[in-house]
Amino acid sequence: MSSSAKYLVVVDFPGIKSFVFGTDKLVEIRGGSSLLDHLNRDELPEFLSSKLGSEHVRCIFVGGGAGQFVIQGDKTQIEEALAQFQGRCWEKSGGGLAMNFALQPYDGDYVQAKDLVYQKLRKRKEEKPFKVPVAWHTGLVRDCDSCSGYAEKAVKHGGDTSLLCSVCARKTRFAQDSRNRLWDELVHYAVEQGHNEQWLQSRQPTTFEHVGKACAAKEGHVGVIYADGNAMGNLVQQIETPEDFSFFSQTVDQSLRTACYQAMCEHCLDADTKHVPALILMLGGDDLLVYTTADRAMPLALSVARKFEDLTRQAIAESQKEFFTSNVSHGLTISLGIAFGKYHTPFSLLLGQAEELLKSAKTKGSQDSRCTAYYAPTYLDCHFTTQFNQIRVADSRREHLTQESRPGETLCLTSRPWDQDTAARVWSEAERLAHSGIPRSRLKRLGQAPGLGKTGANLEFYTLLSRTKGTSNGKPRKTLLWESLAAFGCRLDQAPWQQEGDRTWNTYLTDLVELSELVPRQQS
Repeated sequence: MSSSAKYLVVVDFPGIKSFVFGTDKLVEIRGGSSLLDHLNRDELPEFLSSKLGSEHVRCIFVGGGAGQFVIQGDKTQIEEALAQFQGRCWEKSGGGLAMNFALQPYDGDYVQAKDLVYQKLRKRKEEKPFKVPVAWHTGLVRDCDSCSGYAEKAVKHGGDTSLLCSVCARKTRFAQDSRNRLWDELVHYAVEQGHNEQWLQSRQPTTFEHVGKACAAKEGHVGVIYADGNAMGNLVQQIETPEDFSFFSQTVDQSLRTACYQAMCEHCLDADTKHVPALILMLGGDDLLVYTTADRAMPLALSVARKFEDLTRQAIAESQKEFFTSNVSHGLTISLGIAFGKYHTPFSLLLGQAEELLKSAKTKGSQDSRCTAYYAPTYLDCHFTTQFNQIRVADSRREHLTQESRPGETLCLTSRPWDQDTAARVWSEAERLAHSGIPRSRLKRLGQAPGLGKTGANLEFYTLLSRTKGTSNGKPRKTLLWESLAAFGCRLDQAPWQQEGDRTWNTYLTDLVELSELVPRQQS
């Protein structure tokens, strides 16, 4: 093979979410996620090495639907190899998964080559922003049972036979023919921590119902956790060497995987339930999507965020790489969105809400005074879906959690989103309320109080507070209830409200009561 030049090569798999989460069937979601991960992390570097020679291919990073290589050789041969792998992706996914690539001559100036090659990649994406839509439908042609595309193949799964399009069929068959890689990685990590492999393998959930029924607080209720890295793009733009890029990418990917597995070992593998109460649906790069029970979603999400920051801080300190120790010595962070609902709620609805909540959390984090060019603190936002017609979180909050007390004065019946420390305190106080012995009917009325308006909520809160009797752990329950609001700066004369701006008031009471319903009650 000619060694005429070196090239910086980048690849990207566009439309990942639409491919993996294009339907609400768990088997297809798992199959799509596993197929993408297999093509990206396993087949891509192996294919390029076999076609171009392993001594000419240097893999800087692969994962999360992306990849970066330094390849020495003839430009035409490199492009042909990448084009062949494009066809391989198209064939193995039934036409559902594409791959873009770009290459740039690399003479040692990594910064310039990186900027130029990503410009080329963006241009390719812009030139092909959409898939060609199906032009027409006819009643004489059967639609796919999953996505309404053209049905082509009958596939058996779980005792049922479905008529599926080529994309859904390939995802289903890949899930059937291959092991669940994310589950196997979790089990491998858990076994190293002392868990029993046979016990874990016998409790792998294979349906959303398996997870929902494992919820101890409210059977059938689940939470979809969506996490994504903060300020990663700014950091990537400033990286000056392939070694630093490799370190950064590997650190983010491995730290998030380890943080997820550690958190699940702590919060999900101790359950005495028929199935483990959580499923990892997507994990790679700086993206994480977990489907878990409603009672474990908050502690699991907060644990992942803390561990990710700690692991990246440790890796950066040990690396002694000047750029990272100078700019992000405190570690890297993620933001999170959690959509709560029932297991039979369409997954696409919960996923859309989790993504919207993640964006809300990121926006709030970017407004934090601690935010810098390379750092944004962890924020978390969550939402409770009670009706399927509550599709957008913003609409639901505007219609049901926002009031106008008087002209120009706004009441927010929630305090979300929260930064990491506040979210942890909210969950802790919610647990205290749940274990206080205050009747659920009383807590429910307290949670509804803010809906009575500014003055009405104030009167209702004090009426219910005065009627709260008894003690919990030697402390009057009314004192405990008041302390839960005071912990967030609520003044006694303004309860349950606190002033957020000149003409805006919010309350933590609604949030505390909603979350307390997700805490399993202690057995008497």
